[in-house]
Amino acid sequence: MKTQTFFRSCIAAALLLVAAACGDSTGPSYEDSMGPDDADDAGNATYYYLMSAFRGMNFGSPQLGLGAPPALARGRTLPADSRLQFDLSSPATIRAGLQAASAAGCSYTASGTNGDLFDPIDNNENHVPDDWSVKVTCVSHDSLGEVETRVETTHLTIRVKEHTDDLFGYDASVTTDDHEDYTDGDDEKQGWEQVHNVSVTATGATSKYRYHGWEDYLNEGVHDKWEGSYEVNLAFDPDNTITLGAPFLPDGELTITGEVQILDPDEGNMRYVLSTPEPWLYSNECAMGAEEQPFVGGTLLGLLNGNEEIGWSYTWGPCGAGNDFNVFGQDGIIIP
Repeated sequence: MKTQTFFRSCIAAALLLVAAACGDSTGPSYEDSMGPDDADDAGNATYYYLMSAFRGMNFGSPQLGLGAPPALARGRTLPADSRLQFDLSSPATIRAGLQAASAAGCSYTASGTNGDLFDPIDNNENHVPDDWSVKVTCVSHDSLGEVETRVETTHLTIRVKEHTDDLFGYDASVTTDDHEDYTDGDDEKQGWEQVHNVSVTATGATSKYRYHGWEDYLNEGVHDKWEGSYEVNLAFDPDNTITLGAPFLPDGELTITGEVQILDPDEGNMRYVLSTPEPWLYSNECAMGAEEQPFVGGTLLGLLNGNEEIGWSYTWGPCGAGNDFNVFGQDGIIIP
């Protein structure tokens, strides 16, 4: 590609972790074997997204515009601190997040604000906007001398609406599309949508994270298209009543379902089915302690095409021990 925008890097990172209910005759075909690097990339990205989704459930602000670890940027360089993650704690952090995700030549419109589009109404001051939306449109031009060579147009829309019937909860979404039009006939289009839904009541909590992305590049007469989506579902069953105002959730069990699909035209398509045969055990004491370790037991599996004999796992140890990531092969043998 001729350019590498910040949007492009974040989309490329996010596209490495996708999920869909596939497998019919019209869908993509998948590899029936994997290497340690394949599993390591998928496992690390899955862990990153799941922990971010859990933070949203655990009385955290909406997880908007999640990126991915820099190692998963499909060969493109992504700064280690780039997450396209909007901090909704203040007008200043919202302004900084939006401006970092956009560029010069942008226009903004918003609703549900206190007059400043970067200052959403938040009557209960829990860092979740009551009902806020913002739209950003950016147009940039490149030229060689007086001849224009490229026009790029980007649209970004954010919507956050708090749940009024839950102890804590919200519906949040981010959508973007980016179009680069070159005067030599090349054309680059890409976009994605992320939706995060959280519901916390006295008896339980859920966090659902969905993603859909696509790209369509025409470079020197060659088309390169991609499209995919993923969904991760978290459900928390507390040992005691969940109380509004507590800094963290009480002890309980977290179950995880979902699928991960890695679409790579060069290396092959990989699909993993997610499950927790042993639910992750959440510890309020360990999460709040010096260890800052939220889980003290349980296993997450990522099974290649649902095959129980090949995949990867995350198993949590006691407080302070962290977790172990293992990759296992056709015979259930751990791959070094």
